[in-house]
Amino acid sequence: TIMSYLAMLGGVAVMGAFIHWMARTYDANPSMARCVAFATYTATPLFVGGLAALYPHMWLGMVVGTTAISYTVYLLYVGLPTFMNINPDEGFL
Repeated sequence: TIMSYLAMLGGVAVMGAFIHWMARTYDANPSMARCVAFATYTATPLFVGGLAALYPHMWLGMVVGTTAISYTVYLLYVGLPTFMNINPDEGFL
């Protein structure tokens, strides 16, 4: 469990670094700390969904995990254009 939590934190840090790198493509200048904070915001459903593992049933984990991943992708899709101050049509790329 601890290793899984640390892997999620590492994934958030890598995603924040990727967002920071991608921001230069769109001439946005957010700091690395803001990028990691945005990645943490979008990954929050995954952290909260991990609480479903306290009740160890496969179907519950699958339903909660799929919902959490879907909402995380939605938050990233909707929030990224606003975060980088770009056109929402360009945000999909």
